[in-house]
Amino acid sequence: QYCIDGKIFMVGVLDILQNYVSSVYTFYDPDFMFLSPGVFSALNEIALTRKIELDRRVKQWYCMGFYSHAIQKMCYKGEYSPSFLNCPFTHNWIPFDKCTTLLETGKYQRLDNTDRQAEPVESYMNSALIHYKGTVVPYSVIAKKISKTKNDESAVREYCELVGPDFCRSAIAIFNFSS
Repeated sequence: QYCIDGKIFMVGVLDILQNYVSSVYTFYDPDFMFLSPGVFSALNEIALTRKIELDRRVKQWYCMGFYSHAIQKMCYKGEYSPSFLNCPFTHNWIPFDKCTTLLETGKYQRLDNTDRQAEPVESYMNSALIHYKGTVVPYSVIAKKISKTKNDESAVREYCELVGPDFCRSAIAIFNFSS
């Protein structure tokens, strides 16, 4: 939270993951709009990301969170450089400036025009990091321990397909397994 003279004027909600700081949501008092609170928040979050990177001695990425080209209030995210969008088909990161023309033609677009195929989910699903009984393990470790119902396996598969190989190997997922 951010305060001026003891009054909260803005709140930022973050996810701090293994290799990412992800901005989830920022809201602020409209009386302080003249301070450009969104820019102020983003710059502070970038500084936090750099501090975490120095403290952990591990490369950190700053993610400005969800982006929809159709929502004008979100377009500022492309003004930061370098900026990338994740292709929903290949999960490759594409420079923002190469995506804008495609996004203007439709809501859901393949942003990665290379011939590189998406990595099949079977090749990385077992590497997905799962929080299980107080510890973090790859899915392959618990896949044999849990009662493998179709729902459990399909939930992990769907998660991996949605976030892609890099994210599922670095973020920790929490599932409510049947067992």
